[in-house]
Amino acid sequence: MKANVESRTGNQVTMMVEIEAPELNKALDKAYQKLVKTVNIRGFRKGRVPRTVLEHYLGKGALLSEALEDMFPSIYSSAVSETGIKPVDTPNVEIQDLTEGGPVKLKVEVTVEPEVLLGEYKGLAVEKTVMLIDEKTVDQTLEQLREQQAQLVEPERDTVQQGDLVTIDYTGYVDGQAFPNGAATDVELEIGSGRFIPGFEEALVGAPQGDEIEINVTFPADYGSTELAGKDAVFKVTVHEIKEKVYPELNDEFAKDVSSCDTLADLRAEIRGNLEKQAQETAEDNLRNDLINLAVRNATIDVPEAMIKTEMDELTRDFEQRLAYQGLKLDVYLQAYNISREQFDGDVRAQAEQRVRTSLVLNAIAEKEGITVTSEEVDERIEQIAAGAGERADQVRSAYGRDSMRRGLEENLRLEKVVNLLADSALITVKETDAASEAEHEENAE
Repeated sequence: MKANVESRTGNQVTMMVEIEAPELNKALDKAYQKLVKTVNIRGFRKGRVPRTVLEHYLGKGALLSEALEDMFPSIYSSAVSETGIKPVDTPNVEIQDLTEGGPVKLKVEVTVEPEVLLGEYKGLAVEKTVMLIDEKTVDQTLEQLREQQAQLVEPERDTVQQGDLVTIDYTGYVDGQAFPNGAATDVELEIGSGRFIPGFEEALVGAPQGDEIEINVTFPADYGSTELAGKDAVFKVTVHEIKEKVYPELNDEFAKDVSSCDTLADLRAEIRGNLEKQAQETAEDNLRNDLINLAVRNATIDVPEAMIKTEMDELTRDFEQRLAYQGLKLDVYLQAYNISREQFDGDVRAQAEQRVRTSLVLNAIAEKEGITVTSEEVDERIEQIAAGAGERADQVRSAYGRDSMRRGLEENLRLEKVVNLLADSALITVKETDAASEAEHEENAE
């Protein structure tokens, strides 16, 4: 077999592949042996039809088609290896030249990985933002711990207060008519959680247990159901049960109950240490993501549609699998969150294109810098993963014994080295911010 790239236009490559006569004849013989067992021709026993008769009966094209179909995968793999192209889609194959007893020439057109024109990726100027941990942040974490330890008890009162957990029945009406999906029974609702439309939970404060009350509200203009958006509604609600949360006191005993600390002061110090560690890790992760995004932005790439489509299919498949674990289907999820399929596909496409661009750029940097991963480095990382898996260590080693898993880990380590290169050469300015400023920044980003 001989192969050469005849032309390249953008991401499209035309490759000429020549299958020499001995190789082709061997494949034709194999195709004959296969087809002769499936054909019934009068005057001949099944499987005993001479090749010349079979070719006359089926046509020479049928025998050649069967031969090429059988041999093409290995021929194509060898041609790709010989020419060094990197296909990203299914090839289009056309018989270009065929002579009796001679070689056959195939014209193969295929989409390949694009050329990546790298821009600046070393010495990038970035800002590393580290959130300072103040006493208020520690207090918030302690309150979360108190929330987790809170007990629900029946209060001595029979009216609803803010923060109560109530069990209710309700029916909603618009223009005097009950609307679809507007009624439910035995619904648990924490007053102040914001689960229901604005005004509903607030109106329940002071409601007596056992009595039916009416609540007047207005659906938000951007409500998911267009039939209800902006409409005035009346809900008839009955509170069946009221429970209030009783929180433990913040003292040394609380610290002993929720941690290995002996005092509340020790617990506060431990929380602060953990939060500061998390803040540093988050800052480092954000820094590395910023560096990657800058390197990608500085590069020039014409990403083939085939690569984006493949990545979109994978992202969508993964998302559908995650939904399936929750007992949901994609169309149900989209309807529940009022997301059109066009909007979903658009979001997935943007994410897919960014992922493809990122992968191409990082791999291009790795090739330019000669970054490789040794077998020993892969073994070391497998042992690290196994050590963290505890009793599942043997399962981890077994899983990474498979070639595909090992290759995937090797690729991850290679890209990890690329990101380390970006970080080691970056010009980093450290900025400290408090929790309030960070929350405002995230809100503005959204």
